[in-house]
Amino acid sequence: GERLPVDVLRQMAVARMAKFPHGADVSGETGVVTPHADRPLGWAPSFALLAGVVAVGAVAVRLAPDGRAVATFWPASGLGLILLALTPWRRWLALVPLLVVTTSAGDLLGDRSIRLGFAHGVVEAVALTIAAVLVTHGGRLRPRLHDQEDFVRLLGAATVSGGLLVLGGLSASRLITLEPLGTSLAVAFAAHVTAVLLIFPLAVVQDNRWTGRWLELFVQILLLCAASVLTFVPGASSMLTFAPVLLLAWGALRFDLRVACAEL
Repeated sequence: GERLPVDVLRQMAVARMAKFPHGADVSGETGVVTPHADRPLGWAPSFALLAGVVAVGAVAVRLAPDGRAVATFWPASGLGLILLALTPWRRWLALVPLLVVTTSAGDLLGDRSIRLGFAHGVVEAVALTIAAVLVTHGGRLRPRLHDQEDFVRLLGAATVSGGLLVLGGLSASRLITLEPLGTSLAVAFAAHVTAVLLIFPLAVVQDNRWTGRWLELFVQILLLCAASVLTFVPGASSMLTFAPVLLLAWGALRFDLRVACAEL
């Protein structure tokens, strides 16, 4: 057939780029389940996250069971990974030392010793740096939760960084007292992995289409709170332990990943 002039082809290409600035839309009506964060964090949100590391760290230490040196949940791990993974890797040279300082400060505000706080701050910062390297593909890509491969990468990052935290705690046990050692390290691993898996997706996942509506979410939250209270109050029957799991599954199926992580 007759070839089109170069100017016409150029205009057609410009019009197509204006219509599809990010490439052709092949997702149909289903949409992306968990689109990744588009913009890097600025300095103001970064310092806000560092302040959050101090605050939640101090609260977690205060709420630790009596006689335990390790908190049962450590939200600072999730905030620290958000801080590193959503900022350009060039800033890590400044942010990692600040993460050491803020983690140690949270421990000190929770009445931990200076030696324990500093050792924990160093080990935690190193573990989160390794996790950030994994979820960002070595600092080359923005973190995302788009498919099963991304979730496996996040799970691996949480597990590897938790293992590094355990190794660091084992090494630090020569300088500080962690009694009982095995239980303390196991709790530290679980607290770190849980915080990363539950808190990090809250920052990476954006709004999605919900199958349910706001009224249904309100009812589901009320039932979940009631089931949790009836399950975990002292003297509650063990026959009710399945109830919160069913309600959590309801929320995960009808709403997005952020709702499921927040409720967990």
